[in-house]
Amino acid sequence: MGHLERVRGQYFCSDSGEPVVLLHGGLVNSNWWGNQVRELRKQYRVVVMDSRGHGRSTRNAEHFGYDLMASDVIGLMDFLKIPKAALVGWSDGAIIDLDIAMKHPERLTRLFAFAANSDPSGVADISGNAVVAAATARAEKEYEQLSPTPGEFPAFVAQIMKMWETQPNWTADDLSKITVPTWIVDGDRDEMIKRENTEFIAAQVPEAGLLLQPGVSHFSVLQDPEQFTADVLHFLRHVMARWAKRRPLERGNRKRHARGSGKAGPGGVRRQSRAKGRKRTTQSRGRPGPARQGCLSGGMRHCSSLDAGL
Repeated sequence: MGHLERVRGQYFCSDSGEPVVLLHGGLVNSNWWGNQVRELRKQYRVVVMDSRGHGRSTRNAEHFGYDLMASDVIGLMDFLKIPKAALVGWSDGAIIDLDIAMKHPERLTRLFAFAANSDPSGVADISGNAVVAAATARAEKEYEQLSPTPGEFPAFVAQIMKMWETQPNWTADDLSKITVPTWIVDGDRDEMIKRENTEFIAAQVPEAGLLLQPGVSHFSVLQDPEQFTADVLHFLRHVMARWAKRRPLERGNRKRHARGSGKAGPGGVRRQSRAKGRKRTTQSRGRPGPARQGCLSGGMRHCSSLDAGL
């Protein structure tokens, strides 16, 4: 299990179906996926984990880094005997997923990356933002409730912020190495990630789809969970078939002429597939309930009661 052996990682999983791994954002925990798990577990083997130092998982003296956290995900997949899975990530979770896609492409089938940045310059100034402040306050309260080190939230935040100040640092060439079907996704009102950086990532990942969810921000998983979950389900159900149809055409085009790498099209973004727009759905909120530890049997019944409100 590699690095995961040196920290106590907490995870939850359902029993059957194609595996889908959900990775949460920075400072929060896997409870924030409650609304998505409720629907996804009906068709997929859903795995959610608290990233190292987050939620119920411990941390050690190693400095936080996306490579290290990606190795934790690989370690958990090895432990659960999952050779490859679809990856769905939000914010830091999306960055971890992109890291895996670049360095361990054999471990994933496809990638849904919401609100990632390619380097620190892609993050907007969020000082004084009320939504971010509310999310951070909730994260602190939950850290105190769930963490093995409940009094160390300030130190934990300082360590994570040090990582954010220097990582990731991906170039167009790095992103072009991703070979799995990918959607780059964000909310059209994201207060944390600059739109141009989202578009940059989508332009560099070969054949990536770009989806902007309407009426939501960095916290789309909570603000409109039905819309977010519907987009994930649509991606999981349809992207593989569409990818299979496009790839032979792409190979044929390469035989006829050299294909531009990373060249911008109209608006500074290469032409890419976009999901059809959807009406924003009514927000639903789960009722708070206890979170349990370990790989649970019974179809992950506890996830239907996880608090998903902000």
